[in-house]
Amino acid sequence: MIAVIADDLTGAAEIAGIALSYGLTVSMHTGPGDVSPSADLIIVSTDARSKPLEDALRITETSLRWLQSLHPRFIFKKTDSLLRGHVREELALQMELSGLQGALLIPANPSLGRTIIAGQYLVSGVPLADTPFALDPEFPAKSSDVTEILSSAGAISIGLEDALPAMGIKIGNVGSSSEMNEWAGRWTEDQIPAGGGDFFSALLNTFRVSVSVSQLLPSRPLIFVKGTAFGDEAHPVRQATMSNGTAMLITPSMIMSGLESNIPWVQKAVDMLMERQMLFVGFDHEAFREAADPVLMRRQMAVLVDAICTARMPAEVFIEGGSTAQAILDQMNVRSTRPVGVWTRGVIRLDTLRSYVTVKPGSYPLPASIIELFA
Repeated sequence: MIAVIADDLTGAAEIAGIALSYGLTVSMHTGPGDVSPSADLIIVSTDARSKPLEDALRITETSLRWLQSLHPRFIFKKTDSLLRGHVREELALQMELSGLQGALLIPANPSLGRTIIAGQYLVSGVPLADTPFALDPEFPAKSSDVTEILSSAGAISIGLEDALPAMGIKIGNVGSSSEMNEWAGRWTEDQIPAGGGDFFSALLNTFRVSVSVSQLLPSRPLIFVKGTAFGDEAHPVRQATMSNGTAMLITPSMIMSGLESNIPWVQKAVDMLMERQMLFVGFDHEAFREAADPVLMRRQMAVLVDAICTARMPAEVFIEGGSTAQAILDQMNVRSTRPVGVWTRGVIRLDTLRSYVTVKPGSYPLPASIIELFA
């Protein structure tokens, strides 16, 4: 058995999807809990990325100690592929708790056009700091230099031709899938393996042979929740639902008020879901003229989505944005899920026993079948 600790729900789900494609049995959790004895892979999503550093480290330590008690072969640290969050601090904590002095961090995903060349992070060939990720409201990309992003003198950028130091955080330069496989071959169990989905997949290549995954189809009624601000203007589901009248937008005044005052909005959303069998829920970004507290926005969205689901449970809730997905599952009191299918890379369907919940990172492409459903 192996284990993964991820700092957000979509990252955990991405790893689960990769594991499913390798024929592994997956158990996914948001904290310590009961584990199936048949599980090949245990995943914990800490949601640490969206929390202050002190809280993030406390939650990460609790999860790591629990995973260590299960005696996995190794614990993979799933980081954001763009190094958002408290990556350096959480890795340092894992090194301390594990007694290991080194970590091999490969965050890039060449399969998605995300590479690290000579220590510079590129997205489809464009330096990270020159992409829309520079405008991320919580973790803006102010630099493309991976060591500067980590803000650590103890982290170094190395290439495949370089020696692999025993101590410290090593960030591997990688420009292709073949180079990723080479990095996986260089990893040894005296180093913490850390990084993105491509690196985890490359590690699994050394253990298992990939199997095919069946194509998923959308279940109705379906709620699409967009909790991220990336690509809002050109978002195909948002555009389609704004045109066909199946969109419900959350305004600033709704964020500052309790559920009781928003009951008419919830009832209208429920009526629309029952009539049209689909519903889009997002923020009215044009109305938010001033920056709002992202934590408060996520929390209120979770309350409203849960209220809709309580009144009319959909067959599927499709959530874009990891922190939003975690907030909604917390509001629904869902503590563990069973990954059951893969739409596309990183877009994973989870069985919560109440309904299917699909989670998708904000920057990953949408499955064509979901776009067609709302078109």
